[in-house]
Amino acid sequence: MSVVNKRFLEPYVATCTETAKLLHYNGAMKPWLMDKTITQEPVCEVPASLQAKLWHSFKAATTSSREHGFVACSEIWSRFISESWLVVPDKHLQDDFSQRKADEVKWAHALQETQERRKREEEEEARRKAEHAGKKAKEEEEDRQRRAMLRKRDEEEEEARKKREHEEKRGNSAMIAGGFTKGQLVIAASPVVVRGQVLVAKGTRGSVVGPALTNPAERVHVVFKNAKKVSINVVPQEIRPAQAEDD
Repeated sequence: MSVVNKRFLEPYVATCTETAKLLHYNGAMKPWLMDKTITQEPVCEVPASLQAKLWHSFKAATTSSREHGFVACSEIWSRFISESWLVVPDKHLQDDFSQRKADEVKWAHALQETQERRKREEEEEARRKAEHAGKKAKEEEEDRQRRAMLRKRDEEEEEARKKREHEEKRGNSAMIAGGFTKGQLVIAASPVVVRGQVLVAKGTRGSVVGPALTNPAERVHVVFKNAKKVSINVVPQEIRPAQAEDD
């Protein structure tokens, strides 16, 4: 037995036959049309009145409540019909019967082919859906990995940038006398006197340009912002870092 789809089993199983009083074969696989080409004919539950009979196609199935017996539906039909009933004496009636039987066999085979084709189409559709789902999952995984790589690259670049800035800052501190850094705001700690002339008054604000071009190990190049910008080299003792209270 197999599941064709969510609504049907194959072969068809009838359980109402256990208590039925009348069996009406209105499907394509009528008992008198059974032949060797039909591999899975309908299965019926054994009628309660025939439980003691011997059956050629008997199969047992156990549920939570009790055991059930199943046989081919055509075998139940054969219990109540004899071959003499199928003999038609009149030739015209025989021909008509033969034609109707041939038509019904043809129709039954066509129905079986339709069901098989529908089953193949459903299987193909399921395969296509599975392939589509697999392809989509693969694309999503590749996109996730690509975004993770880009995020990792950005993080590495940001880390490298911070490291460069830190190294540059340390380098500037090491290169400028007194531990000052490039661009640092400073205050004149004392008047800056050159050749007896005060060029920068005490408390004048300025900013560090860098190490002095001459004697960079001991002097600092500073631009002071007084009445006129004064660019001058000073010793570290002549300046101090600007503080908030200096504003």
